[in-house]
Amino acid sequence: MKSGTVDGINRLAVACAFTEACNKAKVEHKVRIDILRKAGGLSGLSRYLASSEQCAIIQDLFLAYYNVFDPRGKTDIQAVTIADNDYPILLKEISYPPAILFWKGIDLAPLSGSRVIAVVGSRHPSVYGLEVTRRLVSGLARRGVPIVSGGARGIDGEAHRVALHEDGLTFCVLGCGVDVVYPAEHRKLFAQIIEKGALISEFLPGRKPLRHFFPARNRIISGICHAVLVTEASKASGTLITAGFAADQGRDVCAVPGSIIAGSSHSCHQLIREGAILVESLHDIPGLSEVSPSSSSFIAQQHYHMLSKKEEPALESVTTIQGTGYRREIAPGREALQVPVSLIGQKMSQKSKNTQGRTTFHTPRTSSVHKATQSGGVNTRTDRTSQMRSPDVQKLLDVLDAAPRSLSLLAEICQYSSRKTALILSELQCEGVVRLHRGLYQRVHS
Repeated sequence: MKSGTVDGINRLAVACAFTEACNKAKVEHKVRIDILRKAGGLSGLSRYLASSEQCAIIQDLFLAYYNVFDPRGKTDIQAVTIADNDYPILLKEISYPPAILFWKGIDLAPLSGSRVIAVVGSRHPSVYGLEVTRRLVSGLARRGVPIVSGGARGIDGEAHRVALHEDGLTFCVLGCGVDVVYPAEHRKLFAQIIEKGALISEFLPGRKPLRHFFPARNRIISGICHAVLVTEASKASGTLITAGFAADQGRDVCAVPGSIIAGSSHSCHQLIREGAILVESLHDIPGLSEVSPSSSSFIAQQHYHMLSKKEEPALESVTTIQGTGYRREIAPGREALQVPVSLIGQKMSQKSKNTQGRTTFHTPRTSSVHKATQSGGVNTRTDRTSQMRSPDVQKLLDVLDAAPRSLSLLAEICQYSSRKTALILSELQCEGVVRLHRGLYQRVHS
């Protein structure tokens, strides 16, 4: 093995080599996490792989990738594993946490503070949407609350900019490698985020963005945070995927209402109907009373105090999300990604919350995304779309025609990965062809 310090470039080399080896050997996600925990993180990974007969194939691939690792252009990239203390605490509690996070920036400690908020929304916001985002993010940043978003055009980018303008902390979760600038026009913004927070990704350095990376990225955005705030999102917005993950993870979902004429807040209204917290001001966002408005360093100081305590329990435990009053049991061995996009109220209806004595969630109402046209009740748009579907999508629909299924059962029957199944389902939900009802995905017929 190469010589050098554990916390230097060799730590990144170990992380990259292990990830490449597991990808090549098609190692299951939960097995990767188990290996890292038994090894005690990256520092003991090489010794553990060499001593374990079951890891012989991984060890050979690991050494091969490690020996050809090129550190050029990667010296400022760091890696943290789920076995490390500085891994974001809340992210450990989700059903499918990243085994390794790659990041560039100053520190991940604030992400384990008393309150972390994700702000997401449309890539094509209105003037109203931008103004709402500025007002709310400005207030959050002044209170020292770290702002998390996805670095995309529109609301995401504006949330990062406002947090930086207020000298606050902001963290950007990417759907590509942390050394890849996407979108290209955010090069300057990303450079600024590195100085006041971090760029974060579960994907290897140098990995270009692919369409199916972004739903996976969205589960990290919601998983890191205590609450997700949707400031503006139009019909069939991808923001619903993040909100769906948040509801499944037991996080607070907040939405800002907008115009009923423009249609740019259609998804916000849908979320509110289904149980999301209606936000008109900072006072409507749960848990902010726990945060001191003094400075951004407040949360980082809290985290360093927490590191002296015993590490959080493993995934197979009953967890309580701070500021939500919501207890959630994560079943042992659960690994399937769940994307309750259009009916997140099915999760929220179980959660009775009283925010300042005003808000109580009840059973949500459901509504179809597409309605049949008046010509004989035939949805011509859906018909045209169905003719263009790929064989993989049609195979999943054929399975749903027989009976409603859970995401994990769909993945098993179709022999797809959980990520691929989740992506297909999210697209079909946006089309109005599939809906989630009582934990099962159903085919919607016109």
